[in-house]
Formats: sequence, structure tokens, C-alpha cells
Amino acid sequence: MCNSATLGTAGSRPRGLPYGQMVIAYGTADVQEIVEQPVTPDSNNTIVKLHFDMLRASGYPGDEDELSTLRIEFWITYVEHE
Repeated sequence: MCNSATLGTAGSRPRGLPYGQMVIAYGTADVQEIVEQPVTPDSNNTIVKLHFDMLRASGYPGDEDELSTLRIEFWITYVEHE
């Protein structure tokens, strides 16, 4: 499971930040396919699960959370394609 130390809510630049950015970027780039075929051999379901895990990260969205804006933008795009 994700936590604030790995995903961008801690004071210093977390080591998991590039991983979170990559998951969000992939999900955003492939959102139409993820919505249309959530369970595929390519594991679109895994991408959605990773996004849910990031929502469960401890801490609060805000200035110190570099991923919160990206996470919100992904879910807005996801809902628009539904």
C-alpha cells in the first residue's frame, strides 16, 4: 500500500514520487482504453488499482503533496470518459 513517505506528501522529495508520476502519466495517456476495457490481458485493472492505492495514501492533499493535483486530474479525465 502507498503512504505519504513514498508518494509525495512528506517534507523532502520522496523516493516513490517518480513511480507515482509514471503511474498517473500512463493512466492518463491510456484512460480511454482503461474505461472501455477495464479488465484486459494488458492489465488495465492493475492501473486502476494503483490509482486507488494512491488515494489511500496517508496525509492530506496540498502544497507538500506533489501528486495530489495529478491524481485529481486523472480521476476527472476518467469520469469524463465513462
